[in-house]
Amino acid sequence: MFNKKRRKEIINYYDSTFFEYNFVLGFKNHLGIHYGYYDKDHTTYPQASLNLNRILAKKVGINKSMRVLDAGCGIGGSAIWIAKNTGAEVIGITLSQNQVDKANKYAKDFNVNKKVKFLVRDYTKTDFPSEFFDVVWAIESVCYAENKMDFIKEAFRILKPGGHLMVADGFLKKKKMNNFEKSLMNKWLAGWKVLSLDYTSDFKNKLKTARFKKIKSQDISNNVLPFSVWVSRRAKILTPIAQVLRIFNIFSKTNVENGNAAIYQYPALRQRLWEYVIVIAQKSR
Repeated sequence: MFNKKRRKEIINYYDSTFFEYNFVLGFKNHLGIHYGYYDKDHTTYPQASLNLNRILAKKVGINKSMRVLDAGCGIGGSAIWIAKNTGAEVIGITLSQNQVDKANKYAKDFNVNKKVKFLVRDYTKTDFPSEFFDVVWAIESVCYAENKMDFIKEAFRILKPGGHLMVADGFLKKKKMNNFEKSLMNKWLAGWKVLSLDYTSDFKNKLKTARFKKIKSQDISNNVLPFSVWVSRRAKILTPIAQVLRIFNIFSKTNVENGNAAIYQYPALRQRLWEYVIVIAQKSR
């Protein structure tokens, strides 16, 4: 369970950086606050953002008869896409009331408010009934858990037998880093308020310990790399402006650190200090 200090830190980060994310990513058509899956047919960020949703939904076979939990839903982008494109019932949860309010508004804008709803909940202690969901979906949210096992155990509890957990997130890649590499990773993660990443193998072992079966992983770092490059370049231009705005108390330290993190994540990925991985596991029937 998120302690009070950690909860406040995450809420403040996302509430404070909404303008930046919207300005850089443009929420109008996709509502994504995550990396995108680029390929020959999806070459812009809005296309790649939606493409990641499509690929992940296909991998776990989401259909209109299912109930899906979007664990760490942000402003509702993936949940709204799932409801609109598969017909599934979706519940999105986040720690931020501001994100819930925005997500519920967007759900109405996209005409899926009868299929999706958003709540303030902790994904390590959701208070949903056991065996309630067919899919637990988590894009770039599990990284915020101080103890990833807390999330995994709760996901197992609320999944129906045969249900799937789907995680798309950053994972550590290089086993032994020098001081420069450690500093690079720390600047990136701290700027986005992430405490730590797991190695993919360690995360999969946690899934095994929690009694998940049919555990699969896929490294899609090459597909998210174009976004990594693009957002880093934009941050290099915009972060100096954020530093000036901070002087006038228009932006905060959090805004500046967010921009710096966007810069640092690219060289860290290019050097394969971390990797972007899809992990899917099934609860036994």
